[in-house]
Amino acid sequence: MTEPNNLADPVWENEIKDFFANPYWVCGEIERKKLGEKWTKKMHVGEKKDSYNFGINLADHASVTEWSRQIYLQVKSGNMPMTEHKHTLFPKAAVERFYLWMTQGHRKTHRDPIVATEVKIPTYQPPPFKVRKDISTLTQTELDAYRAAIDDALDPTSLKSKWQELCYIHTNWCLHYQEAFLPWHRAHLMYMEFLIGCAIPYWNWMAKDAADPTSDSSGIPQAFFDETYEHPTKGKRPNPLKFALAKDGKSADGDDKSCATRAKELVPGSVSEHDRGEYIKKMSLYQVQIVNALKLESFSIPQDYLGSAGYPWANIPTFSPPQPLHDYIYDFKEDPIDEHFDNMLEQPHDNFHGWLGPDMADNSYTAFDPVFWSFHANMDRVFEMWIRDHPNAKYTYNFPLRPFVGAHANNITISEGDPRAWIHTTLGDMARDCKKLGYIFMPPRVPDLKIGTKDQLSALGGAKEMVLLGAPPPSDVSADSATETQRGHQKAYVVFDGVRCTDETFVIDVFLKAKSTAALTGSQLASNLTNPYFVGTSTRIGMGDAVSADSKGQRCIKQGVERPLLVTLIPAEIEHLSVEEVEVVLKVTNLTQGVEVAKDVYSKISGFTGKFCWDAPVRGTAAEGSEQAKQCCSSDKV
Repeated sequence: MTEPNNLADPVWENEIKDFFANPYWVCGEIERKKLGEKWTKKMHVGEKKDSYNFGINLADHASVTEWSRQIYLQVKSGNMPMTEHKHTLFPKAAVERFYLWMTQGHRKTHRDPIVATEVKIPTYQPPPFKVRKDISTLTQTELDAYRAAIDDALDPTSLKSKWQELCYIHTNWCLHYQEAFLPWHRAHLMYMEFLIGCAIPYWNWMAKDAADPTSDSSGIPQAFFDETYEHPTKGKRPNPLKFALAKDGKSADGDDKSCATRAKELVPGSVSEHDRGEYIKKMSLYQVQIVNALKLESFSIPQDYLGSAGYPWANIPTFSPPQPLHDYIYDFKEDPIDEHFDNMLEQPHDNFHGWLGPDMADNSYTAFDPVFWSFHANMDRVFEMWIRDHPNAKYTYNFPLRPFVGAHANNITISEGDPRAWIHTTLGDMARDCKKLGYIFMPPRVPDLKIGTKDQLSALGGAKEMVLLGAPPPSDVSADSATETQRGHQKAYVVFDGVRCTDETFVIDVFLKAKSTAALTGSQLASNLTNPYFVGTSTRIGMGDAVSADSKGQRCIKQGVERPLLVTLIPAEIEHLSVEEVEVVLKVTNLTQGVEVAKDVYSKISGFTGKFCWDAPVRGTAAEGSEQAKQCCSSDKV
């Protein structure tokens, strides 16, 4: 059956009957008929002997006519058919045709006359959602209204201001490396929206052309660089998205700068077009990591599964001897990779922060850059995508997200000794569909990057081959190239273990090579996509000088966590090598000080040693049960 002709009036025999018996929106004739039979049986006689009998015969014109109003309400709302497969729900076109059939008198055939029939359908007034829009789609009036809301409510160009208070919440309270990471930042965004009375527009760094230096989607939006704006009632004023004061009026890049400093490659006119272009192209690595993270089914390791109730799960107390891995119920059997959505998302999140720096690259300073809020509004949009795709996900519901108060995070309490944990916003509050929290997202101007498309390959300049969570090669890849990929490994990581808080921010550029080849030098250690050895970056956002020893004891990691870097670009020379034949080369830069760190220094910092790991050998690369098939990781021996 094909989609109905909207020019013809609907009747039972030619169209409506097949909505239930042979739904045109489901692919495959056999699948459609099986589904139709299942629906009819379930609604009329029940699926099992003792199951509930709804008493509606979907194959009978009279029965469907009798129940048409209820059927319409259920299919329109998406409550029926009861299914976990969204593609089987009635599409809007079918719902509208069914309603038209009702209002024309439930005609059985085209010979029956049209009888205008009143159908009383309850109307629902949608709540007044805050609407988060792509900042590139805002009209000048909308953009200036957002700037004015920040100006009026937060006074961001003054030191003693609500702006400083709001941003210091992140400096002193933010949670990372744990299940509460995304929900906590969602609460922070909602609290700002409560203060300014409007939605925060998101910056869509996931646009499919964002890594193309020639695209207007690349780099930080112009809205953050304009010198002035037109306030609705106060005339021309300095743009708060550029001139909001940094922490205590001093940038992380130096006391002589009062506003947030951004990477020079992202500031218009500060570097050559070539240097800007190479810097912009790095975004594609972070984008692909996020696309891959969205494919994962598990959200996180439960917040306090080690028994440290009220504190981040990563705060593992020191113990000796270490417990065997099989004692941990959340070790996920023999999988050596901590592959959960939030963990795999936080790595590119950190990379973006380091890429945007210097202020965005320091946890103490980051929220004082207005870019932070639109950046995290888009991170929240990614979080929302995952929530909607996983309606049955489980969370540590009652974990408090201090200092926020209430189910909508519209208040805070900073009282150190307040024992009322129940007043705080919880992780579960923030893990709900955003509509339940009072806001929605409008679609982006440019669609997001998707897996296996030509867009991805062109974004990477075609320089390297992409590995996408074991997926077959994109159809755009040549047959010879695809054959090589299928013969080799499908998935690779560089794993950093024992990752925990650092005072300063570090960028770890990762390179892979065969151990049999000469040491990397010069341009071979360049972190750009034209370098065949460069595979990605792992950024450690420093907690900064605002983190006291007492605060670190509660918010930072003692034992450390695993941080896997999914290698989305595999150098050709290592594709068919065993783990022992691959060498990990690291170049570590201290972003806070702007200096490269020697290996004998960084190797003493917990979590700064990379291990190379193939996820699993593909059939034919190692005999099943052999030593190679059992291996996973080898230490970095650079």
